[in-house]
Amino acid sequence: MKVKFLIISTLLLLSATVSAQYKEYVFGLKMGPSWNWMSSGNQSVHNNQTLVSFNYGLFGERYLSEKFAISSGLTMNHLRGDYDFRSKRSILEGVMPEYDVNVTRSLKATYLCVPVLFKAKIVDLGDFDCFVMGGLDFGFRLKAEAKDDYLIGVYYHQDKDYASVKKEFKQLHASFDLGLGAEYQIRKSVKVFGQFVYNRAVTNLTSLDYSKNDGPVLLPNYFAFEFGVLF
Repeated sequence: MKVKFLIISTLLLLSATVSAQYKEYVFGLKMGPSWNWMSSGNQSVHNNQTLVSFNYGLFGERYLSEKFAISSGLTMNHLRGDYDFRSKRSILEGVMPEYDVNVTRSLKATYLCVPVLFKAKIVDLGDFDCFVMGGLDFGFRLKAEAKDDYLIGVYYHQDKDYASVKKEFKQLHASFDLGLGAEYQIRKSVKVFGQFVYNRAVTNLTSLDYSKNDGPVLLPNYFAFEFGVLF
């Protein structure tokens, strides 16, 4: 009887020790620069240059065990793009005929994103951890503005200011995230972290129908370095 009691007590003690090694719920803030470019699955977009932007957000993690967690939150994602695509344009809209031309666009769009990520620690060195993560990102469009340049014969059109192009972009879009990062514990319940993230859209960003030559299949990408704090 004493042996059984000793075994049960030992198991309970070990279980309590393991559970004390990690917090079940963790919350954090993150921010960092991103490098944005555009691509397309049907070659309807030509990217001109990579543009730097900035993302920030807050998130929470639910640890299923000491090394595995599910993460979600809210991220403000500022997409930037400089790209070419084919579309119909007119010298005087609604009056003169439309022509199929090459349009150069500078895009500024803002999406409120909700990631659903799976996180796994791959290296544990006491106060220092390395992890990988992956999952889906669901975005809700808040703003979309653009400046367009195009040439019709000898007529050259160039927008001076950004104008709203919300109607040309879908309200919702989805992308996937892959990341690699590291955490360092600076206090008992506080960690700082840094992570590299690759994001690529899996749904067409634009609402225009390319089959009718109205617009491209637009797939934004970005590579980001994010840093922040965990509580």
